[in-house]
Amino acid sequence: MLWTWKSGVTYDQVNSDALIVLVTKQQMKEGGVAPEWDHLLKELNERGLFQGAANRTYVLPIHTEGGFRTLILTGRTEGPMTSEQLRLAAAQGAKAAVKIGAKKLSLEVPATMMQFTVEQDIEEAAQALTEGFLLGGYQAKRYKREEDVKENIQEVVFFTKDNHSDAGTEESWERGFARGEAVGEATCLARDLTNLPGNMLVPDDLAQALWVWQSATAWRAMC
Repeated sequence: MLWTWKSGVTYDQVNSDALIVLVTKQQMKEGGVAPEWDHLLKELNERGLFQGAANRTYVLPIHTEGGFRTLILTGRTEGPMTSEQLRLAAAQGAKAAVKIGAKKLSLEVPATMMQFTVEQDIEEAAQALTEGFLLGGYQAKRYKREEDVKENIQEVVFFTKDNHSDAGTEESWERGFARGEAVGEATCLARDLTNLPGNMLVPDDLAQALWVWQSATAWRAMC
């Protein structure tokens, strides 16, 4: 999966299959997400269709001038989020994206991550979000031909409208991506191995799988 951090991006410059927006219950009632969408969010809330409960999602088709046509509203708690809350929110957004076949996603983060997370650590937040997308987008391998497999997420772009991102911020995001990808992929590998039938995971198979994963991880670290 490809991970990208961008700053100075407006909604009409977002080129993705879907845009994930983290919203609170208060924003669903009173607005404050974006002037062009606030009336839609208030209507969803008033009709009881989606009220911003933490880790709940709602897929909203919209008409925009940008390169996306779908909002994935993901509820979150009020105030700064912990890394675990970020991880869960990203996972829920990824699950919704897989269901609709979205392969390229974008997620807007506040202008300063220091106000977005309890830990006040950009790298930790980036790691949590990366892990969340990998774990939420995970699909168990199918062993029956009649079972459909959804499209996998291929790219996630994190962006802010603020245009004052410095080199240190970008490096923190990159380090967070690398750590999150390592942890997330290791967890997905463990899930794959656990789901294998017993006759497909003899000791030699397990050793081979771990060797391949370690080799791939080492190769990425050198790139």
